[in-house]
Amino acid sequence: MDHLVDGEFPGQCPSCKEFIYVVVGQYGFFIANEDWVRNAAAKRMPITRVTPSELDGIPRWLQQSAGQVGQQELADWFEYLVGTATCPRCGTEINARDAILGE
Repeated sequence: MDHLVDGEFPGQCPSCKEFIYVVVGQYGFFIANEDWVRNAAAKRMPITRVTPSELDGIPRWLQQSAGQVGQQELADWFEYLVGTATCPRCGTEINARDAILGE
């Protein structure tokens, strides 16, 4: 949850093993392989969110729990955490959750 509050998760592209930043939250919804905070020119690849029906397991439970307590914006963010994006380095389509978990 700390990473979600900060809006950034460390990750790794499952294909090329490049270190990436998975950004979900107040700063947007994208993947970058460079320091996007200090480098405005860093390439940012948008994350395509899943639909609520595509969520399962813990992400689904977290989304439902956030929605039940009136935190709809936070609930929506979980759809990006399991969404897909293109790796800025190798061009492979990757799942944000897999990149965060290093799978």
